[in-house]
Amino acid sequence: MYRKAASVLFPNGSPIGQRMQLGWQEFGGDGATVVGVVEHLQFEQGFGSPPELQAWVSIRQAARLSTGLMVRTQGDPQDLVPAIRSTLAELNSDIALTSVMTMEEPAKTVTARPRVVSMLLSIFAAVSLFLVAAGLYGTIPFTVARRTREIGLRASLGANRGSLLTLVLEQGLGVTVLGIVVGLGVSSWATRFLEGLVFEVGTVDPITLGGVSLVLFLVAFVAAYLPARRAMHIDPMTALRME
Repeated sequence: MYRKAASVLFPNGSPIGQRMQLGWQEFGGDGATVVGVVEHLQFEQGFGSPPELQAWVSIRQAARLSTGLMVRTQGDPQDLVPAIRSTLAELNSDIALTSVMTMEEPAKTVTARPRVVSMLLSIFAAVSLFLVAAGLYGTIPFTVARRTREIGLRASLGANRGSLLTLVLEQGLGVTVLGIVVGLGVSSWATRFLEGLVFEVGTVDPITLGGVSLVLFLVAFVAAYLPARRAMHIDPMTALRME
C-alpha cells in the first residue's frame, strides 16, 4: 500500500501484516494482507487534486479485463515494442498488447492545465516587468530634469560634480530600492495563493525575485545616471536661468 494510506489507516503502528477490506468491485474475498509500503504516487486525478488512499494488489486477487505493464528501458522505448509483444505472446497467446505509450505522454496530459497556467503567468509577469521598467525609465529622468535649477544652484555654491551626482542617484534610487523591498515582501505573501497551480514548486523563488529586483535596480540606475550626468555638464548660470 502507499505510505499516505498507511499513515491514515494505521497511524499507531506498522501496517505490515495487517488486514484491510478493499472496496473494489473486482476484488473479492475477506480482505487483503498488507505486505509492504511504498512511496505515494500521483495518478490521473491531477496534481492539484488531493491525494487518494490507494494500494497495489496482485492481479490474481483482482483480475481485470485490462491492465497495464510498465517497462523501464534505455534508449528509444519504441524500439523495444516488438520484443515485448513477442515475449507476451510466448507467455500467453491470449494477451493483446494495445495502447503502447511512453510515460511522457500521460504526464503531458495530466500537466496540460498547470503548464498553460504557468505559461500565462510567465507572459503576464514579463509584460508587468516591462511596464514597470518603462515607468521607471520615464519617471526618474523627468524628476531629475525638474531639479536642474537646484543642481545649478548647488554647483554655483561650490558643490563638486561628484557630490551632486551622488545626491541625485541616492534620491532617485532610494525610492526604487524601497519599492523593491516592499514588492518582495508583498509578493512573498501574495504568491502563497498560487501554490496549488504548480506541482511541487515553491511559490518563493529567490532566483526569479533576485533577477527581477536586479533588472529594476539597473533600469532605475541608468534612468537616474544619464540625465544627472548631463545636468552636471550644464553651466550653473545657464541652469539658474532655466524655467
